[in-house]
Amino acid sequence: CIPGCSKWDALKIVLERIGVSPEETLGFGDSATDVEWLSKIGMPIAVENAAAPIQDLAVARIEHHETDAAARFLADLL
Repeated sequence: CIPGCSKWDALKIVLERIGVSPEETLGFGDSATDVEWLSKIGMPIAVENAAAPIQDLAVARIEHHETDAAARFLADLL
């Protein structure tokens, strides 16, 4: 990815390289800059302090990142 590319541009490159589809992807977000890429993946997760647009598109919500909520969510999922 070149300077100025979006989070989605970078994620798309990584997913293509590892052979994973966006629909198979889980991600955690909290800010408006996460809306684009979270809206294109299969399992968007909102962190407790997430902006309203993130809350609206999330399929699940977790506690604040300072509580290790993402790690607990993944451990429970696996």
